[in-house]
Amino acid sequence: MNRNGFFSTIGFLKSDPLELSFYGSEFLHEALVNLKKDISSDDFEFYERFYNHFAPLVDTYLAESAAFKDTIEKINEVFTEPSVIDVMNRAFRFYNLNRPIKYTVLFTWWPPINHDNASPTGDYLILRKNPKMHLQSLDADIAFHEVIHSLSTLQNLINKKEYTNIFLKKCPIQGKMKKYRILEEPLAVAIGQMYFLEKVHPDKYRRELEQNSWYRDRWVNSFAHIIYPKVKSYLGSNRPMDSKLIEELGDLCANVQAFILVK
Repeated sequence: MNRNGFFSTIGFLKSDPLELSFYGSEFLHEALVNLKKDISSDDFEFYERFYNHFAPLVDTYLAESAAFKDTIEKINEVFTEPSVIDVMNRAFRFYNLNRPIKYTVLFTWWPPINHDNASPTGDYLILRKNPKMHLQSLDADIAFHEVIHSLSTLQNLINKKEYTNIFLKKCPIQGKMKKYRILEEPLAVAIGQMYFLEKVHPDKYRRELEQNSWYRDRWVNSFAHIIYPKVKSYLGSNRPMDSKLIEELGDLCANVQAFILVK
């Protein structure tokens, strides 16, 4: 595995001028005006022709994406609640981050396929969702799940590698699934959905707990449920993730992997 182990890879710390022009603009013509300030005239001429050629398609995507507006407003309201801020601070501590992080979260149009994703880039957290296919499933806990991934990317690289080695020594599961499914995704579910909902929306937490459908992948869904008590204990006592916790999670993995992975 690379230097990030099985955790999220570190995102781009700086956005390029093209990204910033579009992220900070509401319309295509505004983005092109902003872009012109930061690149050469030859490069600008190319991008202007390119984007003007596809302008009708951009207009279609923007029109579809208007469906996100009400959902975004609701999520923004939730994210300013004291209980959410407390959960965020505890998650920040859990990943042992000691510098402030502030993201502008942007929802960007994404094709209507089952797989959607998110990534931090500079000061932005980009959530790629399809406004028709993903809108119904989009809620504050799903957005918070993606925020947890953004915190994970910023962990100390030495810790990422050390924790990966400790876990896999206890539970040599590599090769049986994609590396991010091993622990990265279960942690995001446990913190970003389970702990978040238990503290912020307990009614929804109880409903989700009864249905046991936190994540569509069987391993991630099951292992997140199994590790939650230990992760919750660390969050509750405001402790950072450490080698002791990783060893315990590795032991849990070793004990249950055969039962969960059997098809």
